[in-house]
Amino acid sequence: MLGTCVYHVAAQGFVQTMKQMGQYVEMSRWTQGDDEARETAMARRQAQAEEVGAEGVVGVRFSVSNDAWGMHTLEFYCDGTAIRQVSDARTSVPAPVVPMP
Repeated sequence: MLGTCVYHVAAQGFVQTMKQMGQYVEMSRWTQGDDEARETAMARRQAQAEEVGAEGVVGVRFSVSNDAWGMHTLEFYCDGTAIRQVSDARTSVPAPVVPMP
């Protein structure tokens, strides 16, 4: 299962940039963009898992990048393995075989 979202973060205006010059402040547009991209990608991954009847997703990996799309754009990617319980009583897991040297 995977989810991805490419999100454009609007540039802040010149006046706002000048107000923040030389200050250590949060760039709230980037924070909001990152949050929204993450939530969208994760919702897409969850929807795929639900389509196949999965009960959860394990081994989830995340990646955030803006290299491929240029300035003011970020890509959030997440993937994982969908899992579900097999309730069929006929299904059994074979005992592990221990090799002898």
